[in-house]
Amino acid sequence: METLLIIILLVILTPLAIAIATIIAQCKIFEKAGMEGWHAAIPIYNMYKFFEMVGINAKHILWLLLPVIGWVIYLIFYYKFCLRLAIAFGKEMSFGIGLFFLAPIFFMILGFDKNINYIGYRGNIPQQPQNPDAYQYPTNDVAMNQQFQGNQPIMGNPYINHNQPQQPTQDPTVPHDNGMGNPY
Repeated sequence: METLLIIILLVILTPLAIAIATIIAQCKIFEKAGMEGWHAAIPIYNMYKFFEMVGINAKHILWLLLPVIGWVIYLIFYYKFCLRLAIAFGKEMSFGIGLFFLAPIFFMILGFDKNINYIGYRGNIPQQPQNPDAYQYPTNDVAMNQQFQGNQPIMGNPYINHNQPQQPTQDPTVPHDNGMGNPY
């Protein structure tokens, strides 16, 4: 009888403790984003504010009012929310997927980790990684020309050392000697 009582208490208290810790973590997330933390304590309103935080039309929460099909559509928007929330805190897409499947754990990581800061969601503009050593080279020529190395702008491919002479490229339409006496 005592073991049954202990099991029942664990079944009731464990989800309750996880829910309370998640609400506290969400309060911290709202505070990091410059909003009031009490928004996390109101069930539907907290998702409304979360959706606003990451640039999703908050009216999509109304899909919850439709049985079954509305819930499926809401899950799609919740997945989008998780990805955007990860980006808003400087994390990668994989963190957003973890947030979707293991929300309490990842909410606690976002809320309680002092090294994670809210940088905001800026549409489809990719965020710079948190590691400053992980530099991403720009992909277009205009951005390349705007970066300077000393007093000289970096031109072309950043992986090529422009101070060394480059091998002339062969025109594939013109026969050339391949060193074996055969022009092809």
